[in-house]
Amino acid sequence: KERQVLSGVAPSPSQLSAAGAVSFGAVLAMGETRALQRESPHSGAYLAYALQITGVPVTLLGLIIYMNSSTDTWSLMLIIFGPVLYCVGLAEAMCFSKAAGYLRHVMSEADFKAHIERIQKEAPQISFGIECYHYETRTETTTDSDGHTSTTTRQEKVVTHTAHMRYDIQGFIDETLSPQQTLAMFHLMNDGTKDLSDVEAGEFAKKKKANQRLLLMCHFPIEFHAASDSCHEHFDHTRDAFYSANDRDTHQSKSEARTVPGCFEHVLVVLHGGQDDNTERPWWMQYWALVICSVFLCSIPYRLFLFSKCQLTEWTVMKHFSPKPIEEWQDPVPKASRRRGSDAASRAFRAIPRESSGSGGNAAAAAMRRAGAAGNDADLDLAVVAPAYWKNQDLAINFDDKVRLRGDAVAKFQELVDATFIRKATRDRQGGQLPERLRVTDVMRIEDRDLWNRFLRKRAELASGPRPTLIKDLPGSGEVKTQAVGYSQGGPLHITAPALNEAYFFHGTSPVGAMGIGESGFNLGMVGSNVGTMFGAGAYMAEASSKSDEYASEDPSGVFAGKYAFLLCRVLVGNAFYTRESDIPAIE
Repeated sequence: KERQVLSGVAPSPSQLSAAGAVSFGAVLAMGETRALQRESPHSGAYLAYALQITGVPVTLLGLIIYMNSSTDTWSLMLIIFGPVLYCVGLAEAMCFSKAAGYLRHVMSEADFKAHIERIQKEAPQISFGIECYHYETRTETTTDSDGHTSTTTRQEKVVTHTAHMRYDIQGFIDETLSPQQTLAMFHLMNDGTKDLSDVEAGEFAKKKKANQRLLLMCHFPIEFHAASDSCHEHFDHTRDAFYSANDRDTHQSKSEARTVPGCFEHVLVVLHGGQDDNTERPWWMQYWALVICSVFLCSIPYRLFLFSKCQLTEWTVMKHFSPKPIEEWQDPVPKASRRRGSDAASRAFRAIPRESSGSGGNAAAAAMRRAGAAGNDADLDLAVVAPAYWKNQDLAINFDDKVRLRGDAVAKFQELVDATFIRKATRDRQGGQLPERLRVTDVMRIEDRDLWNRFLRKRAELASGPRPTLIKDLPGSGEVKTQAVGYSQGGPLHITAPALNEAYFFHGTSPVGAMGIGESGFNLGMVGSNVGTMFGAGAYMAEASSKSDEYASEDPSGVFAGKYAFLLCRVLVGNAFYTRESDIPAIE
């Protein structure tokens, strides 16, 4: 019988908070990668391009006719009309195309992160506009050279009144996704992270090729929502009252603009391994290259080539607004909040709770000192230090890195997945057949000072109390399956507190979920929102890779499309509650 966490049970919320802690060892990505999403020219671009090309032969034809008959009216019309067509296509390519928008806003990784943070802090702006007008009939009488007169009538638009108003927003909540998780995923799949062996050897900068970069095209659609039903009613009433008060003529043209100051519609991000402030890019990826290609009738081929070299992602700027300050909101969670949604973006948002950074190494050291004499336990290493195999060692300095592992380290994790894989499906495996094997394609080690210090504080707290019953001594249990490959001293699976039931467990999730959890830890407030909770609220993990695979999912799009993810978590289980039943009332 397979066991979830400890022989089929996850700790209850009270047990988890009192006796459990989790640190993150690695993210394992499995499967094959599908084709990446690419940008494409809009339909109008092809029309403008066709007009530009047409303008050249039209102009040449006009010149030929003019050279043979200088007084021909048609030749003069063609000479004028041809360049106009050419200039229409040229203007579209240089001023209004998506490529021009991207090439005008090129950012490094550091610039992009700062840009997103600025967008998140900016208040949404909504403005209304109205133009009132009517049509008047104009009559014109003309006389030609022969003395003949003609009368024509036409309808002319006469604007009589215009007005604008900005809606008064006193409070807002931003739910634009954080850049860290997506950038980390792109680095993982494109060698954008620092390789441990290279860094330790001091050879990373030498080994990294200059053309190893990832070009990311970001489109920023804006999405505003009223925070509540009453706010929505107030918004509609204010807008309708404005339009009604400014209804001054027969016809009205109404407009509504929603903007975020400083938000560009298109941004091109250049990601370089280990260089988050580098915007270096190929010579052809410059605005002047677009200009030259457009002049010589190659704008569409250039744009297709440019888009083929870049990954496309849509970054929705989502804000919830209200005419009241946030302190006066009746419900702190907006009506259309991503905390209530079930789509992929909502799940990603919930996986990244925005919390302040935890305290530093000094707080962890103080918690360790409170553990007292427990530090003398032979099976308990309470040293307040980072794992010896980490790239970052100084806990006095804040760090949050994703380190990609290679070679033997990846093979070690493949061995772990193989050793804990059981050819048996449980009732939680939904759809599809049980795979023959899980193949590890990428491994990222999460080195986060705040999460590690949180783990150290909980470890010191547990060490100050009585020792729990060891997992291997529970009836019918035995050693945790992940111990099959051994916990070597200083190795990638080294544990510090076996006396507190410290062990490694898998948590099946999606790649975007794994990166999100790796930013701020498990959000127990969202427990069960994805697959339910058989044993109550808690962090669900498994010692068998085949069990966690039942909960792993692929991302619907992006660089991880087609890949599944595990989090391999360092867990302090503490006191374990053991059961073979799934009767929830009995467990409670």
